[in-house]
Amino acid sequence: MSRRLPPSPLAVTFVLLLAAVALVPLLSPSAAAFGERPFDSNTVISGTNNLQVYQSQSVAQSFLASASYRLTDVTLRLRNTGDTSDAITIAIRTDASGNPASSSLTSRSVVLGNNDLTNAQVSFSTQPQLTGGVRYWIVASSSSSVINAYEWHHSNADTYANGQAKTGLSGSWFSASTDMYFVTTGRETAANVSASLVPLNPTPFPGSSVTFRLYLNNTGDTTAMTAWLNDTQAPGLPYVSDTGASAGSTSPWPSFTFPSVGNGPRSFDVTGRVPVGTEPGTVLTKAFTLSYVDGTGNVVTRSPAQASILVGVQSKQLYLDPTSVGPSRRLDPARPTGGSGSLFSEILTNDGSGHDYDLDPVLARSFNGLDARATLFLDSAKHDIRTLRLNLTLSDWNGVTLTPLAYVEQSVTTNAFNDYQPFAFPFPSFNHTFPYAGRIRLTVRNTAASPSDALLAMNATFAASVVELDTTTYVRIEQIDMRDAIGSASVWSPKDTLVVQANVSDPFGSSEISGAWINLTSPAGSVIVNYTAMALFATDPASPSAWKLFRFTLPPSLQQGTYHATVTAVESNGVLDVAESSALVRAPAFSIAKTATRSNVRGGDLFSYDLWFNNTGSGPAGRLWINDSLPSELTFLSSSDPGAMTGSYNWTWTLLGYGNYRLTLGVQVKTAVPPVPYFRNFAFLNYTDEKGFSWPLRTAFADVALSGPVISLTKSSVKTQLHSRESIVYQITMQNTGDTAQTLWVNDTLPAGLSYVTDTASGLGGVRLLCSTLCFRFTTMQGSQTWSFTLTAVAAPDLVRGTILTNTVSLNYTNANGFLLPPKITTWPVLVSAPNIPSAAIAVARTRVTPADILSATVTFANTGSEAAADAWVNLTLSSDLIFVNASLVAYSNGDEVHFALADVTVGTTTIFLNASVDSAVGDHALMRINGTLGYTDAYRNEMPRILIASGLVEASVPKITLRVSPPTLLVEADAVVFYNIYLVNTGSGVAGDVNLSLPLPASFLYVMDTAELSGGSRNLLGSIYTWNWTDVGPGSRSFTLEMKAKSTVLNGTRAILKFHADYRDLNGNFRSNETSAVANFGASQIVLTLPSPYGEAHAGDTRTYLLTIRNVGGFVAHNLWLVFTNDSHFDIVNSNSSVRAVPEGDQQLNWSFTDVQPGESLTVRIDLRVRDGTPTGLVLPIVFEAEYTNSVDTVIGYARVDATVRVLTDPVTYVWIGLVAAG
Repeated sequence: MSRRLPPSPLAVTFVLLLAAVALVPLLSPSAAAFGERPFDSNTVISGTNNLQVYQSQSVAQSFLASASYRLTDVTLRLRNTGDTSDAITIAIRTDASGNPASSSLTSRSVVLGNNDLTNAQVSFSTQPQLTGGVRYWIVASSSSSVINAYEWHHSNADTYANGQAKTGLSGSWFSASTDMYFVTTGRETAANVSASLVPLNPTPFPGSSVTFRLYLNNTGDTTAMTAWLNDTQAPGLPYVSDTGASAGSTSPWPSFTFPSVGNGPRSFDVTGRVPVGTEPGTVLTKAFTLSYVDGTGNVVTRSPAQASILVGVQSKQLYLDPTSVGPSRRLDPARPTGGSGSLFSEILTNDGSGHDYDLDPVLARSFNGLDARATLFLDSAKHDIRTLRLNLTLSDWNGVTLTPLAYVEQSVTTNAFNDYQPFAFPFPSFNHTFPYAGRIRLTVRNTAASPSDALLAMNATFAASVVELDTTTYVRIEQIDMRDAIGSASVWSPKDTLVVQANVSDPFGSSEISGAWINLTSPAGSVIVNYTAMALFATDPASPSAWKLFRFTLPPSLQQGTYHATVTAVESNGVLDVAESSALVRAPAFSIAKTATRSNVRGGDLFSYDLWFNNTGSGPAGRLWINDSLPSELTFLSSSDPGAMTGSYNWTWTLLGYGNYRLTLGVQVKTAVPPVPYFRNFAFLNYTDEKGFSWPLRTAFADVALSGPVISLTKSSVKTQLHSRESIVYQITMQNTGDTAQTLWVNDTLPAGLSYVTDTASGLGGVRLLCSTLCFRFTTMQGSQTWSFTLTAVAAPDLVRGTILTNTVSLNYTNANGFLLPPKITTWPVLVSAPNIPSAAIAVARTRVTPADILSATVTFANTGSEAAADAWVNLTLSSDLIFVNASLVAYSNGDEVHFALADVTVGTTTIFLNASVDSAVGDHALMRINGTLGYTDAYRNEMPRILIASGLVEASVPKITLRVSPPTLLVEADAVVFYNIYLVNTGSGVAGDVNLSLPLPASFLYVMDTAELSGGSRNLLGSIYTWNWTDVGPGSRSFTLEMKAKSTVLNGTRAILKFHADYRDLNGNFRSNETSAVANFGASQIVLTLPSPYGEAHAGDTRTYLLTIRNVGGFVAHNLWLVFTNDSHFDIVNSNSSVRAVPEGDQQLNWSFTDVQPGESLTVRIDLRVRDGTPTGLVLPIVFEAEYTNSVDTVIGYARVDATVRVLTDPVTYVWIGLVAAG
């Protein structure tokens, strides 16, 4: 039985080690790239001391390369004091006689876009290779003026021994009495290969697998030629599997070989198994050695990579229970099952008094505790918000001595509800073994620091206060006793009963043992019982009761070989323990044969009998005895083993194991022998196995002729296999090595399935007789003669493959006196042979295809018969959407039919590979398949039953871009913003590899924005055509919103058509398209100004009235309309009238503001104008009205103007005066 070792004292140490290992990655600084790390640095700073870098001054710092490495970046402490667009250049130079060389190995210009002091990391695109022990310079320069200088901060002291700082002025370098702040980062030049090992499950259970991840990293810049990782195969973790090949290993476990290990990480997994029976608490270690050849050809050996696991840590719960245990209450391993009716709350007064909870019953076995945590359900005494401070102490209590182990004190805050909140109290780690018959004590105190009493709830499913301990001691299978019907056994006979008995214990008593379950596997590997409950046989009567005994019984007969039993014991909280054992079943198996050294004797002859008895079984015989029935015509002389002779012709042996044995008996023929033709000698063998069970009797005999013929009989054929309808020729041979035989009878019995055709017995004088079989009679066969004849038969047309047709022939013959001698019988079996192809399958590589895909398929069938099929033919029919392309065999195709012809189809699997193309016009969700038949013949060309074959369904997956615009028709106001929802949806099941949506933008619109980017689209503009593109568009929506603006100049009543066109391809490039459109009908307010008489005449001093009509002839409201009358200086504005008040602006202008001028609405403005006196005659005076108006959202969209003129006439009085003057 597999059993566990003593518990390990390293368990707690290991737990802490695991925690430390887990924290290592969190404490390590992150690298800029793999293997990059700081090499050289001076990070001492002194306040804000600095040297300035500007147009006239450069600053340099030298350093001695501590190793050979590729420099990737430097970090300098810099501040940009001026223009945040100014750059600073950082260069790496070699050393030239103590100064920076004039040329740079690499450089980089950077801009610090603010004026903050920062540790600036400057990365180089060209990364120079630095040599260890060589001096280099970091040089900072800038084209900035001194008022915009950069500051490079320094230590204000000589703090870096391997370098110095210098300032560069006018082409010369001057020493500075300080060292600058710098850090160089790079990647080591030489190959630097390391290995580390991490368990993915650091605390596995016995019997479970555990996987270790092995990291093989090269942090150097040079490729390692070869790396070797060798598993040290430490005991306790047998190998299961690995994934080394996936990481590039060219050799298998346990020695992995990795060629050309370049810079970078690689990892793979190695899985082992924790053997059943490994003691919980055992620390197992896995280790790998590492060697590699670096870039120079040197072999480098690194420290081994190793990791440890802690086996079988479980947790044990002890629940607070109100039951009294002396002055204390109880710690109960059983979880409470009651509801609110069983809830108990204990008052914890805030005086620091202890409330003890003791384990009951006491421990039935010692218990090892590693760690503990308590969960208490608490509330304040008045169910209000209080911050309570509690102290919990865990102790070992034996009734006399109290040993405190760990305590925790912390504050908890309750809520304002009448309920119980769970609060966790983690104890510090400890490692303590509680002894047998001891108790575990939890002491709870509500300290004086608490402002009120506390209520501690317990004993309910919703308020199960508990202390939980980590442990390596729990339910345990102490022993698996493998027994027979009498008692413990080490070996079993097949006639035995197999009894598996498991003794299971638990530190907390037998009541904590839920049961034991068994898996039993036969020697052949079949499962006899699978996780079957074992019967409870006995329980420990002691107090405390520690164990239970479980049994499982398997009655005879048993198979020979090894039975494997796995027993799983379960604790009440579900924790398991597993143990294994096995039982060897064996028995002897004897055969016996008897031969004589003479076949024909006379009186007085001496000869011997050989008795061969062979044990071919798996076990020894407990006792074996042989009885020989010596014929009365013979006298016994001797035996080859006289010591084993235990009676008259009786021999006995014990413990005969596997092998061959022989007993020789010497005899003599008596001189006065009655005239008998022969005598027969029997031998009887009896034996028992080592458990004393008897096995069947074995017998053998030998015949010896007395002065008579001795004829042997053989039968043969050139054929050992036969087919339906095939003929077979048998040869029957008789050879006489004795005296003359008077009469011979040969009887041939053909098996069912064979029919007689002909024979050649007549050539030997044989006569065929009438009988139920084929009977032949021959006479007078002299000694030393050999006779042979043939018999021909033919097979039936419906023989069953695998049938053995045995032809039996017997010989009876007499001696010269007519006495019969022992008959001879011989047989010749032939196997009915045929190919057998029970089924065939067509497998398709994919169940979803795209138009124009090449669909790969395989036609697979297996010949499980006893010979090759002489011919086979496969006929396939393809669905109409599939087009045959090619195949791995020559094929004849005609439309959707494909035919293959095969010859000599051997036993085993045959696969035909074929490719078909999916029709590019196939519809989405179209179903396709390949059907067919398979026929074949056997070697005799008998046609075998045909087989139907069919593939699984293949579904076409075609993209289908559906395009829709909403709204499809829209009334759009001039200068208004409109939104269109573009619904671009792949309603097919395939992926569109590339979708392009185009829109020639009408001249009436201005593009504003769209949201296609949110659906993964990108926008392009070519002229006035907007294009949106998506890639890999699977089923679903790529819809977006398009925002546009109508131009303010659009005319009322016009329209624009938005034509959206989508081109797309499936994943194979098959082209498809779709389009849709939307109509935009434009409307706008349109103001017309009219005056009834645009032309007029007036004399100076005349007054004229003008009626202006304002009419909105458009389709939308003009929200604002401003009318302006600009007066000529020769007019006086006498009066004006309209629906709104005119606002004068100076002497020469009137303004009217109208709102919400509806479509079709007319407004009238009246103005009275007087021609000023003295206005020159003939002067044409302008009258101008101008209007500006907006759309409905106050955007100015139009202008209107109307003009009129007045010509000033000569005053008639003037003409009178002129006339008077002329008359006068």
